[in-house]
Amino acid sequence: MEKPRPLLLFLFAALTLCGGVWLFSDSSSEENPEDPTSLLLAGEKDRGGNPVRYGALGDFNAERGDAIGEVDSQVVYLAIPSYQAIRKENVRRGSARWAILMQEATSAFSYALGRAARSSHCVLVVEKGSIRKIPSIPDKYPVQDLTQACIDSL
Repeated sequence: MEKPRPLLLFLFAALTLCGGVWLFSDSSSEENPEDPTSLLLAGEKDRGGNPVRYGALGDFNAERGDAIGEVDSQVVYLAIPSYQAIRKENVRRGSARWAILMQEATSAFSYALGRAARSSHCVLVVEKGSIRKIPSIPDKYPVQDLTQACIDSL
């Protein structure tokens, strides 16, 4: 029997740990680099369509009067410099540069969203327009738009 080669074992371990994301990433020609939502919608598939962007549904209590915010993630991402660089430079999805810039953009988004939610005392923040998809939130429950607050805190 042939002895396993260390390089092959390393590659197998690396692919297993990262889920093969970079090697087998879907960089189909269907994506339009001019469409700012093409990169963002890919992340939505990974999330399973969950509209919650900050907090947890379990922490929200309507009877207690907890505040809910909503954010237009696409508008906020378009204001983030590292995401703007991806679009301006036409960085190929799945490349190392794309991964680094998207990680920076995601960190900036998370930071800005957390800051806006805390300053507005929101227990839960969801994607704009998706509040009615969550059955545990009563109809006509007051919602604050945090999009501009997120952009201001970038």
